[in-house]
Amino acid sequence: MTYGDIFLQALLEAAPERKDEFLKTFEFIKNLPEHMEFNKEVPEHEAESLLMALRQEKESILAWINREDFNKSSCDS
Repeated sequence: MTYGDIFLQALLEAAPERKDEFLKTFEFIKNLPEHMEFNKEVPEHEAESLLMALRQEKESILAWINREDFNKSSCDS
């Protein structure tokens, strides 16, 4: 599992109704040079720990999603 997989999983669990939007945006973003950390593999025990921590922050993630304007993503070009 990569950092990107963990991040995407947290987004999808927080707002599953936006799955298509998140998948499209994430596919674009993870290939940008400045976001290569998303492709870094995470040891299994650390991945589960990070995912559990993000699950506990679901409300904060939802607030962040609602503040961001995912609908006006540069990926839509």
